[in-house]
Amino acid sequence: MNGHGDDRLRLAGTRGIVEYRQDSGVTVLSANGKRTLDRLPPPGSVFADFLQAAYAGARPNLPWREILRVNEWTLAAHEAAETGRIIAIP
Repeated sequence: MNGHGDDRLRLAGTRGIVEYRQDSGVTVLSANGKRTLDRLPPPGSVFADFLQAAYAGARPNLPWREILRVNEWTLAAHEAAETGRIIAIP
């Protein structure tokens, strides 16, 4: 996949930001400063698998059905935490 130099994946959380760009790799921004990772996680890790699928067109190791199911669980867990209720997951 060819980008225009401005394509990026950015994940923001309470402890910082992780950004991936094809031209510069993975950069971590946190209270400790900014650093670029020299190495990606090993092949087979969820992060490396996602990057290969999103940017290189590789077939992901996790089927979309499983990815969507995990998202349902995550959203249900968040709702349970926010409301203090038990949330049924169909």
